[in-house]
Amino acid sequence: MTASTKTRGKAAKFATRDEWLLAAKKLLDPLYTGTPAKVRDVRASVGFPAGKRSGKSLHAIGVCHYDAQDTMPQIWIHPEIDNPARVLDILAHELAHAYLPVGTGHKGDFKRTAEAIGLTGQMTATVAGPDFTAVAKELLAVLGPYPHSKLTYQEATGRKQTTRQILVDCPCGIKFRASRTVLESILDLRCPDGDCGETPEIVYPN
Repeated sequence: MTASTKTRGKAAKFATRDEWLLAAKKLLDPLYTGTPAKVRDVRASVGFPAGKRSGKSLHAIGVCHYDAQDTMPQIWIHPEIDNPARVLDILAHELAHAYLPVGTGHKGDFKRTAEAIGLTGQMTATVAGPDFTAVAKELLAVLGPYPHSKLTYQEATGRKQTTRQILVDCPCGIKFRASRTVLESILDLRCPDGDCGETPEIVYPN
């Protein structure tokens, strides 16, 4: 597994997060060779995803939206994430979504792609495995500093931090509680009922 390092040498400097993310995308693209994923153009930025993943339901640390008017996938990285190595593996996860057909989910071709590029763990919340970590180290030397300043939890949500268990409420009626750390480590939270598949609402305490 190799990524493009043709620009290796003096680390590139980027003025904006979008420039850094798109440069990272180009360097990551060779990893998808030989996988079910088909590389295509995407937009990548930092911000709060639209719909159920914003406001009170904010929990995804990365998301890929397919529903732009021009059909180009749009990837969003949560503004609380400022570790560039973590940003890379989140971006790689979302690129796998962008490069696979809509509706692929986290099984089948997605799982095969994620594992092939070096991601590991639960497919809804992958992390960098040893192979991806080694590649990321090389790419970060090329990319240089990630030009981003993280938002604090209170700035990002308008709510104070708490150690209380947080309620998760699905439209199907299932409710459960989990810690904020666990919830915000999940890239694409889904109902635990396999027959439901809805995105539950995270009800942050006041």
